[in-house]
This record gives sequence, C-alpha cells and structure tokens, in this order.
Amino acid sequence: MTPYPKHKYLRSEKYKSWLREKRCAVCGAYPPSEVMHQRVLGHGGTGIKPPDNESLPGCSKCHKIEQQHGYMRLWEEQSLITFRTKYDLKDHIKTLCEGYFKLWISSKK
Repeated sequence: MTPYPKHKYLRSEKYKSWLREKRCAVCGAYPPSEVMHQRVLGHGGTGIKPPDNESLPGCSKCHKIEQQHGYMRLWEEQSLITFRTKYDLKDHIKTLCEGYFKLWISSKK
C-alpha cells in the first residue's frame, strides 16, 4: 500500500508581506490588504491555519465578512462575479491562490 504524499505547507512572511501590497482579490479595494487564509480549500482545520500559499489579499471589510459569515456570503455580497454553485466559487478561489503564488514566484527571479 502506497502512503499518500503529505501536502507541503508554505509558511512565508515574505509572501504574506507581498500579498499585503496587492488589491483586494474580492472587491478590488486598494492596499494595504490583509492576508485571508482560504480554509475552503481544505488544508486547515480547527486551530490549524491553512498554508500561506492558499491565501488571498483582502481589504479589512472583506476579511471581516469572511470571518463572521463565511466565504459564500463574502463573494455574494462583495464581488461582481456571480457563481452558479459553491463548487464553482471554490474552483475560482483555488485558481486565484495558485495565480498569486505563481506571480510571487516569478517576481522573485
């Protein structure tokens, strides 16, 4: 039986500082932003923060809505994008996280 590979968790203050300089990924508000860890992607848990590479920049208003009411309500209220299902939204969030991380990696070269 082959064991499942462990997920590599990125913890990087440099990456989080870079995210804070970006516009809010939800509503487009200008920086400074806060780092919104995306628990919806499934790599966090009770008392365990998701990896930094599964984070998005967010204004304080969007971050507060996400913390108090969840990601569905945040995107329904603050985004100009309409999602048909929560799975479409989850895919969108995953794509955004991957895009920001790739952009950061390429900016370091």
